[in-house]
Amino acid sequence: MTFVDPGFEYFLAAYELGSINAAARSLFVSPSAVSRQVARLEKEAGATFFERAHAGVLPTPAGTAFAGYVRRVLRETAACLDALGSLKGEVKVLSVATTSGLIHQLVPTVLRRFRAEHPNVSFRIEMTDPRHASQRVRQGSVDVAVTFTLADEPGVEVNFTVPAETRAVMSPGHPLAARSSVSIREVARYPLALLPHGNTNRILFEAFCQRNEIHLMPSLECDSPAGTLEYLQDSDTIALLSEIAVLKDLSAGTVVAVDLDEPDLGTRSLQVQTRQDHELDPVTREFVGFLSGQLASLSPQAR
Repeated sequence: MTFVDPGFEYFLAAYELGSINAAARSLFVSPSAVSRQVARLEKEAGATFFERAHAGVLPTPAGTAFAGYVRRVLRETAACLDALGSLKGEVKVLSVATTSGLIHQLVPTVLRRFRAEHPNVSFRIEMTDPRHASQRVRQGSVDVAVTFTLADEPGVEVNFTVPAETRAVMSPGHPLAARSSVSIREVARYPLALLPHGNTNRILFEAFCQRNEIHLMPSLECDSPAGTLEYLQDSDTIALLSEIAVLKDLSAGTVVAVDLDEPDLGTRSLQVQTRQDHELDPVTREFVGFLSGQLASLSPQAR
């Protein structure tokens, strides 16, 4: 039985990301599939939802109104299915939006631990960039966001926050690996592995380098911590990552993390977010508390 139109997910992804191509990537489908679903919904509604622009798509007033309707339908459907599932003792599905840096190790580990204690809970993870993770939870598209942020986001409840300072991550044989701290000028003399443009870590780093007239020469841009860490092996490349994103690799000794001696660099926060002014059901509330406690115990800055 289908409770909602399958095209709603395609439409909402295009609306939130402002791009048919970006929506397709997030849903792991072709751009033509997204376009077909959007065109079908527009035809059935007798309205144009998007204006096609060179850089993507812009919502029309009709598109904005339809997005509000779609979100309400998805929220109410999820609540209804949860209620029906609870009556039948079925599995509770929790949706979590998070970033590439946290999905590498941290978030799956915490989810696995929670499910070991709550076998009637399953998870759906959405990997996206930090800004869209907050947006997804604000709009009610997911239950929880675990994400990095440079400032508190409007419309979300911050259930847990801790500084997520950037470290210089490198192979154990790197010339700087034995140092207790390094400057960014020293780091910039080596090949760099950086996260893509728009990542909160990259934003802080580029702003610092611009202020201090430091030239960047990345040898790798990669949004996958696993790919970045593999690239570091047996090389003089340095990656700029949060320590909490690579805890298992540090424990295994495959990489080392050196402090950046740059008080002016700025910092970002790791947050657990839920939708503001929204009462959580008991399972979600328990999960948020468990997740926050796990992050507090694992985060170097929270110890």
